[in-house]
Amino acid sequence: MDLTINIDRSEKITVTAYFPYLDYSTDIEVDSTQTSIETSWLENEIKKAKGSIAELKEDGNSDNGQLAKVEAELEQIEKSFENNKNDVDGKQEVLTNLRKSLKTIDELNDTTEWPKLEENIKRRVLSPRKSK
Repeated sequence: MDLTINIDRSEKITVTAYFPYLDYSTDIEVDSTQTSIETSWLENEIKKAKGSIAELKEDGNSDNGQLAKVEAELEQIEKSFENNKNDVDGKQEVLTNLRKSLKTIDELNDTTEWPKLEENIKRRVLSPRKSK
């Protein structure tokens, strides 16, 4: 059996199956309905990203230019989301941009996590223990 998959510009998917033994072929059209992104889920993810930025600021990264850039990007993403809440393509674009920002937030988190942990360990080890 030979399978040929065709996708045109309108995202219409057609599969052609050819059976050489029978010298028979058939075309099958595949339903390619786009799944919609839940508005409430996307809104929650934006809130989580903003919370992560607030945590990074609390940890003393407010002078980091990259953090300010991500914060500005996140504000733009939120505005775009508010304008396109009911548009499937708009929500997809918001999700794509949000993923990029979240990746940067994760990278910033990774660069600050180790020094924070190291400082915490040093404080515990070097601080005098209280006797009972």
